[in-house]
Amino acid sequence: MPPLRDRKEDIPLLLEYFMDRGQRPGRRARGIHPRTLDLLHAYSWPGNIRELQKVVERALIVSSEEELTVDARWFPELSIEPPRQPLSNEPADAMPVAETSLAELERQTIIQTLAAVGGNRRLAAARLGIGLRTLYEKLKRYGIHSSPLDR
Repeated sequence: MPPLRDRKEDIPLLLEYFMDRGQRPGRRARGIHPRTLDLLHAYSWPGNIRELQKVVERALIVSSEEELTVDARWFPELSIEPPRQPLSNEPADAMPVAETSLAELERQTIIQTLAAVGGNRRLAAARLGIGLRTLYEKLKRYGIHSSPLDR
């Protein structure tokens, strides 16, 4: 099977599949903004379909909108530079600007979730929609200690 960069026409179907699969209670995103779709088409996808899947998963976790938009909170790992020209009829200054990196946003979300559940990692993983093993990996990566006993 050819790489995703050679099958750009598959991106909308894959997006729909990953979005349906990634829905959890409380997640609102049901569609994707056309500008975001243009940007996803412009990317070379060196990580192939798995990279696209991870981007969609992060976007669903981070987004609070009905429609996924170009957002630096979930796009930075793609190393996509905003295009020099707008991709649609919208003005160039309509593109959102990143204030926080995806990693920092993820770290803050994990810390807030752990605090909300009193440090219960199993419950935090469930609320975040990730596996317990994944949570442990992220705690280690970000140097997060959920209780004084962890230090």
